Amino acid sequence: MGSGKPGIAPDLEVESLPASVAAGHDRQLEMAVEVTLDALKKNPVVIPQHPPYPNYHKK
Repeated sequence: MGSGKPGIAPDLEVESLPASVAAGHDRQLEMAVEVTLDALKKNPVVIPQHPPYPNYHKK
């Protein structure tokens, strides 16, 4: 299915060793999780506070 055009270069090069793959390890997935967890440590997710629901039954 090649179109003859070069693809996008990966952000990180990850080498998959045959012995590691045979042992059930997915080095690309492990590296993706590691990079994501590091990014979350540097930029933690801030969950905003929701305003209280209005009470339409109050008179």
